[in-house]
Amino acid sequence: MKKTESGFVSIVVAALIMIILSLLTIGFTRLMQREQRQALDRQLSRQALYVAESGINDVYKALEDDPSLPAEKTDCDPSTGLTDVILTTTDGKTEYTCVLYDKSPKELVYDLSTQQSELVEFKSENNKNFASITFTWGPSGEGAFVYNECDSSIPDSSNSSLIHLDMSRTGAGYNRANLQASADNFYLRPCRSAASPAAGSPASHAYSDGAKGDFVNVVCADSGDYPCQATLTFDAAQTSSNFFSRIKAVYANARVTVTAQQYASGTSGATEDVEFVQAQTSIDVTARSNDILRRLRVALPLSQAQYVPEAAVQVFDGICKLVAIGPSSVVDGCVGFYP
Repeated sequence: MKKTESGFVSIVVAALIMIILSLLTIGFTRLMQREQRQALDRQLSRQALYVAESGINDVYKALEDDPSLPAEKTDCDPSTGLTDVILTTTDGKTEYTCVLYDKSPKELVYDLSTQQSELVEFKSENNKNFASITFTWGPSGEGAFVYNECDSSIPDSSNSSLIHLDMSRTGAGYNRANLQASADNFYLRPCRSAASPAAGSPASHAYSDGAKGDFVNVVCADSGDYPCQATLTFDAAQTSSNFFSRIKAVYANARVTVTAQQYASGTSGATEDVEFVQAQTSIDVTARSNDILRRLRVALPLSQAQYVPEAAVQVFDGICKLVAIGPSSVVDGCVGFYP
């Protein structure tokens, strides 16, 4: 009987094809599983984000409805307060895992617009006098941060984020002379220069030290979220535990953080960090959906007037002024007037 191996090659080829197809099938299955898991993770991440946003709203509403709640909550234990805020679904897979808040934070955060100013009350928690207030700011959103030339007397208006501050010290008596003496207004102007001070060094401005409306050149750092920093200082005659300020961005939107130092006692000597009251509340919520966690931290105004008008009279178009000249000549109507 004659032996032949003519079919052996076909068997080997068929086996190789089956192995390759099996590997492709396994790889495709793994890829599909990975895509399904990523899609599920994205869905759970959105759910956790929505739950965290709900937690922010719930905490804010609880603090607004009950002023007697403690000034801060520093641990995740629900038994230490806000027991009605803690959310857990019946399946136990969606919940707030941690709720924190601080009604007297050491840092205030503002997204400033060129269209609307922020009215802020700077008030220390224990009514101690301010030694300094530091403003740190940078661009809001995407886009390059534009600087001025420090040696130029005229600010560049091309997307340069100037910060305009109007400030008034309370307790000086509400008459014209006292209000003028206790108020200051100035512009923090970001610039870049090879001259002193070095880039990134904080600028300084003494409160109400002379003429109003000064430009304060702030030599900013080359990079970072908040490249510019300026410190407002107070002497013994101008300091107080309470200031009202209107803050506005000029030319371009900006994101600003505010910190401060207060005198440990009196109007001079050692200083310590200020905990601001009645300005903002810091709320920090971590939420879970299945095994996905999302954390949100926001700074929201609490117990303070919001959206204060920019002027005593504010209109959408223009104001028509009727002008009377002499006892009998009257310019009537508003045709051709300039808004």
